[in-house]
Amino acid sequence: MPRLEVRQVQNREEIDRIFDLLGSVFPEDRSFFQKRLDYDAAYDPETTWIALADGELAASVQLFPYRIHIGAAELLVGGIGSVAADPAYRGLGAVQAILAEMSLWMRSRGYDLSLLFTGIHPFYEKAGWETVEAPLYVLNAESVFMEDSGGTPYRISKFESGDLDEVMEICERYNRKNANTRVRTREYWEGLLKWTEGITECFWVARKGSEIVAYAIGGKEHAGKLGLLDCAYLDGEGEAVKPLLSMLAAGESVKQLEATIPEDGVLPETLRQLGSVQTDDNSETMWKVMGFPAMLAKLAPELTNRIAALTGEELSALPERLLLRCGSERAVLVLEPSSVTVQASPWGLVYDEEIKCTSAEFCAMLTQGIQAVKREALRNHAALQALFPGQRYAMWITERY
Repeated sequence: MPRLEVRQVQNREEIDRIFDLLGSVFPEDRSFFQKRLDYDAAYDPETTWIALADGELAASVQLFPYRIHIGAAELLVGGIGSVAADPAYRGLGAVQAILAEMSLWMRSRGYDLSLLFTGIHPFYEKAGWETVEAPLYVLNAESVFMEDSGGTPYRISKFESGDLDEVMEICERYNRKNANTRVRTREYWEGLLKWTEGITECFWVARKGSEIVAYAIGGKEHAGKLGLLDCAYLDGEGEAVKPLLSMLAAGESVKQLEATIPEDGVLPETLRQLGSVQTDDNSETMWKVMGFPAMLAKLAPELTNRIAALTGEELSALPERLLLRCGSERAVLVLEPSSVTVQASPWGLVYDEEIKCTSAEFCAMLTQGIQAVKREALRNHAALQALFPGQRYAMWITERY
């Protein structure tokens, strides 16, 4: 049995070996992964982890740190990606060993959550990640005709580099109202345009006069399917989305346009106006809570805003001290008319009522709202309804890793 060593990378030579490994086990070639990290302004070698078997590279996992919006709060998320194991060393538990060490590292660094995208859920369940479903809209694009923009005030054109400032502003203003959207910097946008090959080929903007008021980005068509990578519009300019989405859906070989989109009253309805739409469950996402009490403390100002919006009668129906248990972690929320405070203690807590939930249930109500939780007892709980009302959920593909 080889001796296994798990640690962060130490030099560029080890990183190059990782690129070779990734290029050998994934359909994408080596350059795809190298470009992604070379142009990522947030990249740090300490977020690249490897497992060595008797000194030979057996597996690697990349951590992508980023922040997300949850109302007025921001949370730190560790995105898990570029997970690879050399076939010669499979069966050693090398990836599981890396994930265990990375989880300890994230907890020690103040991460709130970890997120990954996968089709092999049982593998990551062993390491503590749990599946959270979100609606996936599928538009039958074969009946979609190019939207005639002649009768509208909008002019559709390809994105150009000079459009970036306006696109960034639209993105920030729109996504600030969505839960789970990534906090994107200029460096992130500039990196995205460099590492995502061909993204500008399906990147469209809608102008009203000389001002850009909306944009939409489509992916590469594969087997008749095209994904909506990103979309946003200014307040009051939702009508600009229709010609943008029809531009994506009306491609000659596109049979389906797939999108996980916010329930904002505009995007789902626009898809339905374009053609037949079915809604499936997207189960790609898996979440793990890294630091429950500390995360609740970061959320306290946002939870305070939500409690402050209640009537006196609604507030009186809530327990004053609510104990929330998420897996093995716990904290008490003190619910007062003008504030929500968080108390956590390893020795004991005073509370009026207790609620237990899994990481998946908590992450579902955090990012989508209590209506996304399947367990009826949680959905019908007055305190959870007040603290975690319906959210406009969005995790655009451009924000993934």
